[in-house]
Amino acid sequence: SGVYTLYKIIVKAILAGTHRKCDVKVIGSDKVRFAVYEDEHKYKVYLLNTDMNFEQKVRVIYNGQSEEKVILSTELEFVEFEK
Repeated sequence: SGVYTLYKIIVKAILAGTHRKCDVKVIGSDKVRFAVYEDEHKYKVYLLNTDMNFEQKVRVIYNGQSEEKVILSTELEFVEFEK
């Protein structure tokens, strides 16, 4: 059990480091789950608010463009960016 805390810190640092280099960034609460899909012409980001009681505010950033969304409780939204 003593190693768990160290392991948790290491995994968190690795994930944070790999996400810094991504083309699309999602900034918001951990209650918002997201998935990014791309094709030849655009990125499409799906955002799901898993909070049962509160809306969540999210900012999605791609290539200098930024879009903010307010996602109602348990709702699914999406954002598109042209490549």
